Amino acid sequence: YLNAFAEEPKKLLDVDDNRAGAIEEREKFLYPSDDSVIRVCERRVGGDVQPSVQVIKDKYLFGLREETKPEFWLQFENGTKLKVEMQEDSGLALATLTLAEGLIVKLTGEGDVVQQRAEAFRNPTRNSELHRVITGKGTVIKYTTDGSISVMMTTGSTSEFSNNEWTGTNSKGKRRRRGKQELELAPVNCASKTDPMSLARVTLREDNVVTIRYKDQRLYTRHRDGTLMLTSADGKEIVVQKEKFAPVKVRLGGDVGKEEDVMQRASDGRVVETYLPDGTLVETFRELSDDKSEVQCVHLLRRADGGVIKVGSRGEIVVITASQRTELEKSAGYFRELFSRAEERKSGTYTVNCREGMLFMIDDEKNEFYVFANGETKEKMSPLPEPVIESEEQGEIKEEDKELSIKEQVEKPNAKSGKELLPEPVPEEEPKPLNIIPLPKYFPSLKCRTLKEPRLFIICLLYTSD
Repeated sequence: YLNAFAEEPKKLLDVDDNRAGAIEEREKFLYPSDDSVIRVCERRVGGDVQPSVQVIKDKYLFGLREETKPEFWLQFENGTKLKVEMQEDSGLALATLTLAEGLIVKLTGEGDVVQQRAEAFRNPTRNSELHRVITGKGTVIKYTTDGSISVMMTTGSTSEFSNNEWTGTNSKGKRRRRGKQELELAPVNCASKTDPMSLARVTLREDNVVTIRYKDQRLYTRHRDGTLMLTSADGKEIVVQKEKFAPVKVRLGGDVGKEEDVMQRASDGRVVETYLPDGTLVETFRELSDDKSEVQCVHLLRRADGGVIKVGSRGEIVVITASQRTELEKSAGYFRELFSRAEERKSGTYTVNCREGMLFMIDDEKNEFYVFANGETKEKMSPLPEPVIESEEQGEIKEEDKELSIKEQVEKPNAKSGKELLPEPVPEEEPKPLNIIPLPKYFPSLKCRTLKEPRLFIICLLYTSD
């Protein structure tokens, strides 16, 4: 250290005494009966306190942290990371998924899916894409680095924003500009032709937009940036794809499938499905509250390993691992567990209130664990069950026998032998020596002192040289 700064002592920092000091770390571990571990750490550096909450459950590592506001974070075994935080402007929860492939997916509280590539931050160009938003109608809104906005619809219609003006083009090529004043522009040249074999009608526009109407009335649309859209014949399914982005499917109404189908909980009959590259399926829908007074947006993450995470727009997060889901399938099922009340959920199901920065869980022994983002914990331990006294000859002792006094039990005759039930003296056994540390074979010079009482003990290690 002295050699490094001897020649240039002016590089030494003048740090305030209140911001410098010893590093202190305090840890607290909680062990619920579901085999999970809750670790609460409080780190003090100078006058700053940095709390952190971690939960290890099966292959999931998640917890809470608080910088300017509480945040929930979760890290999967394949490197995918999830972060949930409350937005100050809307007051709704925003979930962000960061994948190892360089894709970032944001799930908003309004039900939209936002996708962006990590390259947009590393090497941005003038017209490179920053991010895109896929709405519940299958419409794609693309934002670029030069400030322009492109709106792409399933019918092939587009709308471009540049220089504070909107320019719209419909599927037939007609254009209109809206800014300070509304103007009709020259139409875009279009060419249409019907394939005699498949009877599909193909339309090509001069702005590189292609639409194909198949015989069964399915509609295929390819926009000039490579975005693909496929609409079913009845219009109830829309698939949106783009290279290096996650495919999105929009389901509108339709038949309700099995009990786990979220369509039965969608208030508007609309479900948006996002297929991530790591095999995770994200289902987004709107549901009514229990009293039907308000509507919230729900994102349901179905992992490839069987785990399920629910993120609500009001800040509620429910974590069910794959092993916990298997246990829940033996009773009412995991789907009912996700949408039940927090105090009614079974052991192993973690509930997080991101708005208040609180993590909550009840194990199968009715022990309650409350952990907060600021490092505080609160535990409510259930009382131990009363021991059951049994007799070898008579089985369990009746309640009226328990109420007898010691004198009455001694004077009560035995039904078989007629002798009095006197307490038999228990011989005192000598305490056995306690092997605190096993003697390794490769270290014969290690000697250990053992004590009779294992309450407090001292281990003396004597090392002697050969």
